[in-house]
Amino acid sequence: MNYLLDTHTCIWAIGKQSKLSATVRNILQEEENNFWVSKISLLEIAIKKKIGKLEEFEISFPEFIESIYSSGYYMLELSDEHFQSYININFHETHRDPFDRYLLAAAQSEKLAIITKDDKFQLYSQSTVPQKPHQRTTKGTGKSAI
Repeated sequence: MNYLLDTHTCIWAIGKQSKLSATVRNILQEEENNFWVSKISLLEIAIKKKIGKLEEFEISFPEFIESIYSSGYYMLELSDEHFQSYININFHETHRDPFDRYLLAAAQSEKLAIITKDDKFQLYSQSTVPQKPHQRTTKGTGKSAI
């Protein structure tokens, strides 16, 4: 199966594995699964790191990006199709985060399930895998990035 990691799931998969659930740990360890990280998550991380909202982010940004690739995750580029899908997503007053909405749009456009900690993703019909804190080991398959 193909999965899109939401921003926090990606951060935890790379650097704070103890925050991932056993369910997510098992999914990430299954060799037949493929994992994607959107470049919009990199923008979100850069912004939050710059304004001091990511205290748990302990490695440098270039090291983080290298860790995404070395963990075998694919990088999902921004695309016109994702933005068109973004426009078509229903707006929920209780979920106004533009980064989350872009991730939903990208996942919908690319037919990816989302692994997320955010219960608000359940407002949409998108396939999501909720995760609660637990422990896991990062899979490193050396897959090349797209």
